[in-house]
Order: sequence, then structure tokens, then C-alpha cells
Amino acid sequence: MTVARAQTMQQKFGFQDKELSTPKHDELMLWLDLWIDNHLSDLLMWRTYQVYRWKGEIPGDAIKKETVAPSDAHMSSWKEVYSAKRNQWGGRLVGEDGGYQICDYEYVRKSDWERVDQEIDIVPPPFPIIKPSLKKWECPIVDRTYTVGFCDMRVSYTKPTLLYHADLNRFQIGSGGDEGRLYFEVKPSIPSLGEVIRQVRMYQTYTDGKWFIVSPDARFKSQIEAQGIGFIESV
Repeated sequence: MTVARAQTMQQKFGFQDKELSTPKHDELMLWLDLWIDNHLSDLLMWRTYQVYRWKGEIPGDAIKKETVAPSDAHMSSWKEVYSAKRNQWGGRLVGEDGGYQICDYEYVRKSDWERVDQEIDIVPPPFPIIKPSLKKWECPIVDRTYTVGFCDMRVSYTKPTLLYHADLNRFQIGSGGDEGRLYFEVKPSIPSLGEVIRQVRMYQTYTDGKWFIVSPDARFKSQIEAQGIGFIESV
């Protein structure tokens, strides 16, 4: 009898996922697909924040700098003009009864989250609730043209940004950040702790993003998490 040749690096190194074609594996995948919609934010945390300071009125001939008298018709017209020209002028429209100007914050630096308590004396906002932008089942992990293996599910999302306005001493959550990715390996059972960690270590070499084991078998949960790999106990 001819033995099938290994098609992936995962198989070459002896990682044979015998439970992949079982009904239990499918059940866990369907469970994870629904679970991640409501719990993605629980797996994320602030890692950096961006510091801004108030720059005031923006100079330059390309930007209309005049203040506006606070008549309803005039202010409404000025807001409409600014709304149409915002991409060209930049900044933001600020002001009160005394008139309106185009002003803005200026970027100062990006800081590691570990430094936040040393610099800022206010409590940052909790991580916002976000949804996956893409859930890709059986996502190939590729090294150039060679398939290393398959991730049971890769979840993509848009990272929110945490802004700190230094002069105002307040945080603000921004949108439209970089894309983030999380990787999930579904295991109906974990017969070998060493094998599952070695499999994830190999995949980590070719991916950027946190890996999670999803399994109802929670015997090795603490050991897996101690290795920097997330663990989600399924029902």
C-alpha cells in the first residue's frame, strides 16, 4: 500500500490533525464563528496610544481663517462650506458664540501602553466593542510558494486608536486604524500538550498576530497561556 506523501510542512513534521474531518470539529468551528462576533473585544487590549496637543488655528493661505459672526444663517453657511472643503483644509471647525475658526491637534508621539500610568493621571476608556471584518476558515499559512499548514480560522478586524489630548488631559477613541489579525486552532481534544504548542510555534514563525487554542479540553489551559498562547474554553 502506497503511503500518501506529505502535502504541507505541518504534515511533514508529523502534525496530523485526525479530528479535522470529524463532526465535533465542525461543531466547534460553528460555535467559534458565532462566539467571536460577540467576544472579539474581550481578546484585545490597548497596546499603544498616540499623544496630541492643541495646535490652535491653522495658518496658511489655503485655509479660510476668518471668524464668523454667530448668526444662525451665517454659521450654517460657514459649516456647509467647511464640510465641503474639509479634506482640502484639514483641521476641525471649533468655536462658540464668539465665532468659529479652523483649528486642530498636532501629533506628538506614539507611546507604549506600559508608560501610560507614568504620564497620565486619568483613567483610560475601556476597549470598545468591535466586530470582525473577515472570518476566514481553513486559512492557508504560506511561506512564499510552499504551504506550511492551515489555520482553522483567521479573524481580521480594524484596530481602534487611542488618542490622548495632552493640553485637554483627556482620551478619545479614534477609528480607521490598521488591520489586526487573530489566529485560532480548534482542538476537540488535546492528547499531547507538547505537540499542540510545537504546532503553534511553527505557525507563529510565518504569521503576525496572537494565536488561540479553542477546545473543551481545558486540562492544559494554564500551561498554554503561560507560553503566551491564548486559550478559549468552548462549551
